[in-house]
Amino acid sequence: MFCSQLCDAVDKIDHLFLGWWLAERQVKAGGLNGRPEKLPDVCYSWWVLSSLCIMGKMHWIDQKALARCVYFYSRAYGQFD
Repeated sequence: MFCSQLCDAVDKIDHLFLGWWLAERQVKAGGLNGRPEKLPDVCYSWWVLSSLCIMGKMHWIDQKALARCVYFYSRAYGQFD
């Protein structure tokens, strides 16, 4: 039921504001966080990047910095957190 209601409301989403908010999740280290003032992690990076991709706004973030951050996590911890 919720998904049906959400799909019916997609045209009411402010895509510019949502894209801006998602792009603002990128921290200086290059990764993405889920909320302001939180550390980045690979899981949030995946969800935020996926949302930006769906919206056609991946170019709003520094993709190379994100890739470096994900690579760092994979090398430092041997897995994604």
